[in-house]
Amino acid sequence: MAEVLTAESAAKSSDIAVLVEKTPSIVLLDAKKFEDFYDEIRRECEAHEPDLSTEKGRKAIASLAYKVARTKTAIDDAGKALNEDARKQISVVDAARKTIRDRLDALKDQVRKPLTDWETAEKARKDEVFQRIEIYRDAGNVTIVDSSDDISAQLEKMRAETIDPDVFREDTERAGDILAATIRTLEQALERVRQEEADRAELERLRQEQARRDEEDRIARENAREAEERAAREREAAERVERARQEAAEAAARKAEQKAREEQEARDWAHQEELEAERRRADHLAAQEESAAEEKRRAADREHRRIVLTEAMNAIMQAGDIGEDQARSVVLAISRGNIPHVSIGF
Repeated sequence: MAEVLTAESAAKSSDIAVLVEKTPSIVLLDAKKFEDFYDEIRRECEAHEPDLSTEKGRKAIASLAYKVARTKTAIDDAGKALNEDARKQISVVDAARKTIRDRLDALKDQVRKPLTDWETAEKARKDEVFQRIEIYRDAGNVTIVDSSDDISAQLEKMRAETIDPDVFREDTERAGDILAATIRTLEQALERVRQEEADRAELERLRQEQARRDEEDRIARENAREAEERAAREREAAERVERARQEAAEAAARKAEQKAREEQEARDWAHQEELEAERRRADHLAAQEESAAEEKRRAADREHRRIVLTEAMNAIMQAGDIGEDQARSVVLAISRGNIPHVSIGF
């Protein structure tokens, strides 16, 4: 403000004017001081008597206006300097803030490391416990393709599992319950699958037994057919022999006397009766053999029907919660045609 106010003006100004002259930035930081300073300048301007009639008066007006402009410029420059200082201070503060943040964050991490390590270990422990419990739970899932050996191996594996309280902690009881439930499930499944395998083995044995009986029946029928053919061939041979003998006897009879012919005819009649008796015996034997073969066929058919009905009954029992008596009643009703649209193929 030294360039703006003369020594005479400074002597007439109040303390605020002197203060602003020395420190223009003060009015930027204190609105009350600016108002006081502005009032001081305004009073000086209002106290000036403008004289436009002389050059000196006009210069005095221009000089006063210039003083106001220079005061504005000084205050504005002071404001720019304040801004520059503030920006530098902000940069220093930001750098200090970053250094402080980094060092305190490092200290915080150092202080918290034991807890962080514990939390990491605890999370790993809980993850392991969760995985083990899931393994216990999944181990009880038995599929239709699992054999008794598969289930037995899984059961032994689960029985060998131990629940460490130091690892499972609050989940020890729950894990033990799940493992025990899985072991019970596997034990029940093992018993059921072993029974199913035994049933299948028995059915296979019965099938093979039926096949053996069928083969024996076939051989018996074949033997009966061969025996019948053999008997037929023997009868044909006997008939050929008889015809030849009869022809010879007739030739001899023609040469013999009438008495010899009559005797011969009597012998022929007796022999014919013997042959008829023999034929009747042969027919009776063949009829007995055919009857025995037929009885075997009927027995085989009854056994086949019994096996088919048994297989159907077992399938119905396995398909649902149905008892043996109920399943047998259903199968018999189907085989008798008492249930529409359902039949059993023999």
